[in-house]
Amino acid sequence: MSYAGAIDTGPCEGRQASPSNPTGAGKTRTKEPLIETFVFRCTAAEKAQLRAKAEAVERLARGYVRAVSDFIGPDQDIPAPDVNTNATIMGWMADEYGQIARAYAPDAFTGKPIELGGSAGCQAATGRGALRVLRYWLSQQGKRENEVTVAVQGFGNVGYHFARLAVDAGIKIAGIADSKGGIRSQEGLDPTLIMRQKRSRRELKTMLYCDASVCEEADHEVLSSEAFLEQDVDVLVLAALEGQITKQNAARVRARTILEIANGPVTLDADPILRDAGITVLPDVLCNAGGVTVSYFEWVQNRTGFYWDDTQVEARLTDMMVRQAEQVFALSETHGTDLRTGAYALAVKKDCGGYDRQGYSRVSRQWEITGRAPPWSSAAGRAAERSRWVLSRRSANSASSLT
Repeated sequence: MSYAGAIDTGPCEGRQASPSNPTGAGKTRTKEPLIETFVFRCTAAEKAQLRAKAEAVERLARGYVRAVSDFIGPDQDIPAPDVNTNATIMGWMADEYGQIARAYAPDAFTGKPIELGGSAGCQAATGRGALRVLRYWLSQQGKRENEVTVAVQGFGNVGYHFARLAVDAGIKIAGIADSKGGIRSQEGLDPTLIMRQKRSRRELKTMLYCDASVCEEADHEVLSSEAFLEQDVDVLVLAALEGQITKQNAARVRARTILEIANGPVTLDADPILRDAGITVLPDVLCNAGGVTVSYFEWVQNRTGFYWDDTQVEARLTDMMVRQAEQVFALSETHGTDLRTGAYALAVKKDCGGYDRQGYSRVSRQWEITGRAPPWSSAAGRAAERSRWVLSRRSANSASSLT
């Protein structure tokens, strides 16, 4: 049925009034205003559905905080955002914890909106930190930013900000992929325009030009998720989920360097294959530390009540990321290990240094001092705990011998 036939129902809806014909009798209104009314109704219904979904997510977030409130807090475990959470959700959680604690406690959660005690630079922190590590690595290899081609797998918050900042630094983004597939262009991609298009149409398009209402599409190549990981680029950035490069597809990877921003995107059994192929893996334990670093900055600002601007946050983050990258790269080169082993060796070295200063009695009873007692309370249980600690110390000392 046509729109005119469906909605021409009389003077109230289908007839158009005029000064000479107040009731609109005998005149049929054109369909365009009625279509607009139909669209407005649909939009209102859609907004109502979105509001209902948001309220459901809020109830879930607040309920989760109520369930774990005894185990989190400013001086215990401090939750931070991850996949499928954002500043709004973290703000709900922080507000719920404050109601439970009967106190203003913005330092119990990080990743909050600025208005609720969040930190400047939080949204782009993980991508920015990873880019600092990559730029330092390129400088150590004698490469310039404008000579490098990069493909980014994962176009959520982290992947988008990494790509955007990389373009600002002069790096060519040759490919971008999300969960549905990827696109590639030899001329380079504009992440900002692509993200605008993705948010409006829910799909990746290579945008050549956009203004407020018009977008022109550029030529691009569409790639499957599998083919995207196997394309020939200088740097493959893994900013999606874990387990993307496995022993099944590692031999087909042609990138010279892999930058891990997601947690565990390269499996352990794929590492030797990549290493034998001469592919350098910049490990996640170093590269995605920017997010948790700025979360720490947010916690510090909440504790002190003194807040930094974007410039201060970026400067502190850059200093910390470059300093840690220097240590990891130097340790790896000194002992002839890959960068992942170097990063873990550096972490073990720092942890063992703290244990050595605390002494055996202090560490072996640490669970008693912190209040995190295991479920057992018998002498046999405590002896078993001490035995496990001694074995872990021996393993840690073996690993720290690398240093």
